[in-house]
Amino acid sequence: MILLSLELQGFRNFTSLSLPLDSRGAVLEAPNGRGKTNFLEAIHYLSLFRSFRGAPDSEVASFGTRSFVLHGELTREGDRRTGIGVAVDGARKRLAVDGRAGRPAEHVGTALSVVLCPEDIRLVQGSPGRRRRYLDVVLALSSARYFHALQEYRRVLRHRNSVLQSGTQADVALLEPWTEGLLRHGAVILRERLRFLTRWGPRFAEISAQLAGTSAGALSWRYESSSLPAGEAVEASLRQVVSVEQPVSIGQAEASGMLALPDQDGGPASYQPAARRPSADFPDAPGLDDVTAALRAELERRAWLERRRGVTLVGPHRDDLSFHSLEPSGAERDLRKFGSQGEQRTAALSLRFLELEVLSHERGELPVVLLDDVFSELDPRRSRELLGFLAPGQQVFLTTPKPLALDTSLDLPRYTIAEGTVRAA
Repeated sequence: MILLSLELQGFRNFTSLSLPLDSRGAVLEAPNGRGKTNFLEAIHYLSLFRSFRGAPDSEVASFGTRSFVLHGELTREGDRRTGIGVAVDGARKRLAVDGRAGRPAEHVGTALSVVLCPEDIRLVQGSPGRRRRYLDVVLALSSARYFHALQEYRRVLRHRNSVLQSGTQADVALLEPWTEGLLRHGAVILRERLRFLTRWGPRFAEISAQLAGTSAGALSWRYESSSLPAGEAVEASLRQVVSVEQPVSIGQAEASGMLALPDQDGGPASYQPAARRPSADFPDAPGLDDVTAALRAELERRAWLERRRGVTLVGPHRDDLSFHSLEPSGAERDLRKFGSQGEQRTAALSLRFLELEVLSHERGELPVVLLDDVFSELDPRRSRELLGFLAPGQQVFLTTPKPLALDTSLDLPRYTIAEGTVRAA
């Protein structure tokens, strides 16, 4: 995908902006506070129709106003042009694609972009909700089935919690239809998450090893479920021994070809995908019937506690994802609690580069890459590794507060931002 132009009205500090864009992207160089991140935020808003910074629309609108307008013109596969327009006025959001009105849910991911920023370290350091949202966004943009299940699950979860909170001792007859809906859609979500982790775990290990500069730096992940019992056959170790002598970029790998849920604590068991690359059928992930049965059994086991607390305690909205390094002794170290900032940043970068690969592979087109001041947090070697993951022909927008002290292969036009205006540097 290539973004050809961007028009903004009343978006953050951009009162009015109309800018044709280079197919290669751009470097936005300006002191902090000028609106560089706002510019990237506007591009990414066209993907999910919400701010990647987590800000409500009322804060995205220019100060003192309640409305803003965005429009982007882009080309997709086969040089097909698409125009996406979004108009927000207070709580009302209107969307048009190629001049035809539509709902945001129908066009999420029509424009495809991935943001990398220093705050990504919170994917590892932060709450479980951040890691669930990562899985939800990647999978929803890759699979219409997952997106539908996620939407329905959130709706059912709200109603089920409402019944549990009603003070009627959660009448079984009232609760049952919402419980069945929770099982039906929750099982799809959980199954697809496990399939994703099984399929892409080895690649996550390869990316993290390459960023670390050594095969000993390969990381693993573990899905911590509130419903799948620990110790079942689905639990296996993920430790892919990889070589970093020949780095693999998006263009060389498979890439050639909003979802936040309530942040609640859980008491999860662990699921680890298998160490080998699975076949297309992903036999190492549990089947849908097995997942549904496990969810049902755990809901029944904790029914009394749910009625007492007035909240749903079991389901994918209670799950987490952990990241681990392997010690020389063979012990695993949980990076959420015991990782250095460098290790945590490696894990976060690995997640973002994996996101690029997954979306490229599943969607058959390259997402626009948005790099928000990422080089300030990285040493020169790791910065070069980062650039090595970009595919030939991929559109890249990067921000920096000062000229890059790094020789790059990127030949990008340079712009500066001042007083809500973007102009050539």
